[in-house]
Amino acid sequence: MELKTNTTLLKNKYSAFSQLSNIELEKAIQRVLVLHQGEKIVIDGANDAEGYLCLLEGKIKLEKGNNITTQIDANNTQPFHLLPETLTISVIDDAVIYHVNSKKILANNIELELVSFPSCPYGQRILITMLHNGNPHKLTLIQPGNLPAWFEQVSPLGTVPILRVKNKETIFESSVINDYLNQISDGRLLPKDSLHRAICCCWIEFCSTCISNFMSMINAPTKIDFYKACDTLLNNLRILEQQVDKDGPYFTGDQFTLVDSTYAPLFLRMQHLAKIINFYEPEELPKIKNWSENLLDLDAVQDSIIGDFSKLFHTFIQKIGQGGYVNSLCK
Repeated sequence: MELKTNTTLLKNKYSAFSQLSNIELEKAIQRVLVLHQGEKIVIDGANDAEGYLCLLEGKIKLEKGNNITTQIDANNTQPFHLLPETLTISVIDDAVIYHVNSKKILANNIELELVSFPSCPYGQRILITMLHNGNPHKLTLIQPGNLPAWFEQVSPLGTVPILRVKNKETIFESSVINDYLNQISDGRLLPKDSLHRAICCCWIEFCSTCISNFMSMINAPTKIDFYKACDTLLNNLRILEQQVDKDGPYFTGDQFTLVDSTYAPLFLRMQHLAKIINFYEPEELPKIKNWSENLLDLDAVQDSIIGDFSKLFHTFIQKIGQGGYVNSLCK
């Protein structure tokens, strides 16, 4: 099922892409969402939605072999009432306000909405959990410094990520949100044994320390500061190394748990930082190396990545680590 790209139409309609060559524009198309009959995708109704959510127009090929042309209004907040058997929509990599896991969304059954920043590792861990579970959900991505008017009303602390439940209640703090997702998923994301479950929760909390260490590396103003923060992170990873199941593929062995969805965003960011600067040798932490590789290959982790993560990560470094050592290596 393929939606052909009309690059001329796209470049005429969206000025942000007017300077790109057709080849560059084709390469920019990363994400494909598939809707089946009886499913829906909801498009954000913000006034600037059309400038961010670039749905491409074209021929839709049905499974029965029929052809129809579908045009989608980016300001339409209503779900599709009539769908072909399969509709494929391509969107531009990082120009998405939000996307939904449309393979799992059933009509009139969106109860969970995750609101986060595109580069937020805490939001990504929640998304991984929902994707692994197959929880019907909507993902709303907002930009720091340009918060929509409705955000203050739904986020008690003015922070992300938050989970909106049935568009009525808000849950905040990523570990609490993941615990809620575990509870509504028959508790299969943590060990049944109380002691083993508590141990997993300890290491989930420890991840926040590791992410803080990683952020200190990104923010480090000098090379010396960078490697001081790096040493702290590596020392903590050596502690973590002793806890990882030696056979894997996951932290506790065969069972995927919230520990795995919690650490995957950190490992993804370490992988991309390593492309900029070789700050450690993965072979020094063989169990974490094996664990990380297994996690990053999972569909739930891959599908949690919005667009071109390398570009997103570099943009994040430029904003957060402006004037710092890591940012100087990106130029």
